[in-house]
Amino acid sequence: MRTGIRPTGSNEPARFPTTIAAGRRMRSPAHPPSGKLHGKVALLNGRDVDMARSIARCFAVEGARIGLCNFADIEAARELRRSLAAEGRTCVIAGEACDRRDACRRVVEVLVAQLGAVDILVNCGTAESPPEIDQISHIESTFRASTFAYLYLMAAVLPYMPKGGSIINSSSLDTGTGMASPARAAAESAIVALTQSFADAAASRGVRVNAVARSASPRQHAPRRTTAIGARDATPAGLEPASGVGAACVFLASVDSSRISGQIFHINLGGVPDGQA
Repeated sequence: MRTGIRPTGSNEPARFPTTIAAGRRMRSPAHPPSGKLHGKVALLNGRDVDMARSIARCFAVEGARIGLCNFADIEAARELRRSLAAEGRTCVIAGEACDRRDACRRVVEVLVAQLGAVDILVNCGTAESPPEIDQISHIESTFRASTFAYLYLMAAVLPYMPKGGSIINSSSLDTGTGMASPARAAAESAIVALTQSFADAAASRGVRVNAVARSASPRQHAPRRTTAIGARDATPAGLEPASGVGAACVFLASVDSSRISGQIFHINLGGVPDGQA
């Protein structure tokens, strides 16, 4: 357990030291930083912009340098880069699109050329394509826009990752609730299967592969199976869909999870996913 610093003869609460990165002091509003990712380089597939922003900030506070790619809104990626740079943190845009295998290879090559390594990959969120004429075409286009990017990036980073590297995929708890479309449900379920199978393939390299499955809505499970903190139909105040994902990813990216691979971590906002109550 890390011990805070309490001024002698004072009743003030213990103060935790801040980490130093890029020559500036950084604080996290959610938890005291402890340098868990100091010296690491993280590549974020930012298809889900809000989630990528949350994770990038948590990683930067813990000392990681950040690479961004595949943002649905490239201006959002530029703004995130500017805001992190203004706080003395390192952030680069390694590529805009990850819809093809060769594009993903180039993204990784650019990141390694600029920052010298890639220790962590986080695939943040999937994107359902617009409805097609028929359901099969819709599923195919959704896979191309989302699941294939996960696969291509995992395959591209693995040769560069050192022992102790970490790959983190994001999925959704929607798939078991009937709230997702057939295309989204198929893509999200494939991500879970891909995570677990890729964990076996990466184990010989000493690379961990896990996933976080988050709720798309704070009250997603409330009507039937929510066992929320304090009351059956209550959701902890102030929680947004990305809440808790950043901290979970810090754990999965750090040495704290060195013996965990092939697992799916539920970020369920206080609820119990269907089939697990």
